[in-house]
Amino acid sequence: MIDSVPNKGYYVANETKKVLLLLDTFKAYKEVLYHSFINNLPENIIADVQFHHYNIDNFKTIINNSIGKYYKYIVMNFDDDNLPEIISKISNDKLLLIDWNVHSNSENNYLFQDFGKSFSRSLEGATGLFGKYKEIHFLYPSFTNHLKETITFFKKYCKAFNFNFKII
Repeated sequence: MIDSVPNKGYYVANETKKVLLLLDTFKAYKEVLYHSFINNLPENIIADVQFHHYNIDNFKTIINNSIGKYYKYIVMNFDDDNLPEIISKISNDKLLLIDWNVHSNSENNYLFQDFGKSFSRSLEGATGLFGKYKEIHFLYPSFTNHLKETITFFKKYCKAFNFNFKII
């Protein structure tokens, strides 16, 4: 690219680089992530955002169609046994896995949430409020794509604080 600066002349602009941001779904809190990401990129970086919707075929198609087209790949992965093979097509120096600590290896770059510990801290913060109930129910729909780790931490919390509970 050639750029011009008034009264200074023409020069070769910084090389524009493309980044793929592959998210699961577009919900309100993902919109916050997206805007924060986009607003903090250097001027020479262009980001494409795509969504896999927890569908392994969509995920595979997006990755396969993007190989070699991007400077970096920021991928929100999910729990599917086919995922490691698919993401292995991306060079580790170009890949950043975000959100869930599933299907990563020691060579990957990653930024993961700790769903268990943060969920546990939230429950502990509400212990005084839970005390007025005879039993606590945790609704975990069968159609959810989120990690079952929260169930484990819910059980540990209820046992540690002597709460009767049900997981529905």
